[in-house]
Amino acid sequence: MRLPLRTAGRWLVAGVMGRLRGRSRRLPDREAADAWLDARARRRPPRAAWLAPFLLFAGLRVPSFFEPHWYTDEAGYATAARAALQGRVLYAGIWTNKPPLQIWTVAAAVRLFGYGEAGLHAFTFGSGVAALAAVAWIAQRLLPTRRALLCAGAAAVLLGLPFFDAELALPESLLLAPATWSGALVLEGLRTSGSRRWLWTLGAGVLIGIALGYQQTELADAGAFGLALVVAPQASAAEVGAYAAAGAGTTLAWLAPAVRLAGARTVASALVGFYGQYAAASARGPIGLAVLAAAMVAVLAGTVLGRRFPAQAWMPWLWTGADLGVAALIHRPYPHLLLPAVAPAVLAGASLPAPRVRRLPMLAGTLVLALLALSSGVESEALLAYGIWYRQLVAAAALPPPSLMRALLGPQTAADVAATRFIRRAGLAGCPAVVWSADAWPYLTGDLSLELPTAPIYNDIELDGQAGTVARVRTLTPPVIVVSRGALRRWSELRPLLRRSYSLAFTREPVQVYVLRGRDEGC
Repeated sequence: MRLPLRTAGRWLVAGVMGRLRGRSRRLPDREAADAWLDARARRRPPRAAWLAPFLLFAGLRVPSFFEPHWYTDEAGYATAARAALQGRVLYAGIWTNKPPLQIWTVAAAVRLFGYGEAGLHAFTFGSGVAALAAVAWIAQRLLPTRRALLCAGAAAVLLGLPFFDAELALPESLLLAPATWSGALVLEGLRTSGSRRWLWTLGAGVLIGIALGYQQTELADAGAFGLALVVAPQASAAEVGAYAAAGAGTTLAWLAPAVRLAGARTVASALVGFYGQYAAASARGPIGLAVLAAAMVAVLAGTVLGRRFPAQAWMPWLWTGADLGVAALIHRPYPHLLLPAVAPAVLAGASLPAPRVRRLPMLAGTLVLALLALSSGVESEALLAYGIWYRQLVAAAALPPPSLMRALLGPQTAADVAATRFIRRAGLAGCPAVVWSADAWPYLTGDLSLELPTAPIYNDIELDGQAGTVARVRTLTPPVIVVSRGALRRWSELRPLLRRSYSLAFTREPVQVYVLRGRDEGC
């Protein structure tokens, strides 16, 4: 006969207790055994155990402070931030399709620490610590302690390692702190009562407004949190209104200065028109969109059906579904699209097992969204580099040289460093230049003046087209043009101008530096 697990445990405990007390093998009464088992289950790890996830996260993030300049989007944000610090008006004098807080935060890092990756990654390290603190705070309030610790540990690993580019100065990395705390406050608000709920909903609204200042896709989280407050029986209409008003007011606070300086039409074109075109360019076909819509409907149906359960049983699943839906809809191979889903996913996973029938639509819909979002992938290149870096650190008992990480992250990184050294040796630093490459780092590392509307070059081509961008370069006739072979093959209309007016001055695969013929020394 197969015994239930608890009954077998009770018999084992009873036998041990009898032996320790010098009694016969007779079983103690059921209540005594149950009381002993329950007391063991209630034993909590020491408070110091909560330091473990944060120490794990910090240890995993160490290589991020030694990364070279390699990620193209970081270069674009840092270049725009430098231009803003030099007085160019965001969206008018320097173009970007990101909300202002993204550029202002990178500008703060540039002002404080320069263009080094360590300074940029100090900000994302702080954002990761804050997000991990939100996960730990809400997990220990909603879950048994050991499960909460496991939840925080899983978040530390997923945020500490570069699975989803969490170490890079990207919008998703920087919005992680306010977005995760906003969700945590909504969860806390749904489990409290009385006047304190006003504080949680107001705080959640302010924080989601801040998160929107980094990336437009945070509208998904804003909607998910609002929906959670609407369907939860314990939340009142006034509290929903407080959340919405706080979110709208915070959004207006960062949007109004940009609109005043650049104009409403210009800002709307960058943040709404261009980003909408960007998302639509890679959207799934009719069948994929239909599956995506059905999965979202299933998540929403599960939310409505389960709304009378405790909030921790359904709200993290709604939150996870919203973030996975964004990645599935944009449908591009960018791992950072999955980063906002990390915190809610570990909280949702911690609410398992024992799904109830009314939760099955939510679980099924979230699973389908996760499968659709797999197109985002993970950052295998950086993961491999981190693994080798850790191994070298242990083997040599010393920090690996910077050249190791440059070599691990590809030839473009090392070639950019060599090209920058040539530019400075040749007295070309400070010259107006065009970096005809997906990698815009030479603008910063070589102290070259950006004359085009934005960087990297693919953004200029999106704005003006290839012919229009080449015509602009021909009109500018910059003293220096830095090209990568890949970009020159893809956007080849620049070749005639290079052959006619420029001389090849430096090459290291895949980077070449061209200098205007007849140029006097210096700029």
